[in-house]
Amino acid sequence: MYQSYKTLSHITAHGRSVTNYVTFVTYIITFLLVPLHHKILHAMFSDFKYHAPLSNDLTTWLKEGAVVVDVRTPEEFVTGHVKGSVNIPLDEIPDQVAQLKTFAKIIVCCRSGGRSGSAMQYLNREGFTNIVNGGSWQNVDRSAKEA
Repeated sequence: MYQSYKTLSHITAHGRSVTNYVTFVTYIITFLLVPLHHKILHAMFSDFKYHAPLSNDLTTWLKEGAVVVDVRTPEEFVTGHVKGSVNIPLDEIPDQVAQLKTFAKIIVCCRSGGRSGSAMQYLNREGFTNIVNGGSWQNVDRSAKEA
């Protein structure tokens, strides 16, 4: 009557081993969904091309009066930041678009360049063209000391 199965391969469904179904689903995911997923991500972010600016480019921007916007959390910001920079955490950027439009040039930075890249991409979609991703705040700080 009741039979205990020791392995998944012994269980059958409609006369076929469940292992065959698992293998089939694995093939579907591997060969159809994963490539599709990469194509979707590529389409979403294909316009985002982050190239770290050269330090002399940042120095030039800083000499021209660019405002440094640090998008890290306030807790991260107090541990170290570029002198004179403005702290607007990444999740508050959409609420600060009006304030940011008052700046002639903007350099965004964070811990490594990832969050500042996201901020720059968002602001580009909002029509900003006067913005550059400075990468890490330490990178911008080195350029600020040269300016």
